[in-house]
Amino acid sequence: MKAFLTTTVSIPLWLVLLVLAGAFAHISSLTDMGIEKWKEADTATAQLQQCQNTQQQLKENYGQPK
Repeated sequence: MKAFLTTTVSIPLWLVLLVLAGAFAHISSLTDMGIEKWKEADTATAQLQQCQNTQQQLKENYGQPK
């Protein structure tokens, strides 16, 4: 039993680096997706604002719809 407790596991450095690189790539991919979603949301917000401005201009020029 004592031999079991003192045994160490040797993990190759290349395996550790490979796992870290994979984790970094995955996190980077998720971050890029998040940035794209923020850009899409900003675009949609700008389009909504433009529609609201147009609606306000139409109300001012032609009055409330009947």
